[in-house]
Amino acid sequence: TEDMIRTFYLTSLCRPPNPEELRFWISQPGMNGSAEERQEVSRDILWSLLNSEEFSSNH
Repeated sequence: TEDMIRTFYLTSLCRPPNPEELRFWISQPGMNGSAEERQEVSRDILWSLLNSEEFSSNH
């Protein structure tokens, strides 16, 4: 789970998540649920990063 979040951050924002960001995403409902729930949270994480101001200003 943490590796996936780190990969999303490195790929989209070219930096690792800070500890607060990592804790936020790990604590999301569904992150420790079924494979389907984790997949949904994963999509939400990536969508949020790609729509962030930081991503827009980097790319």
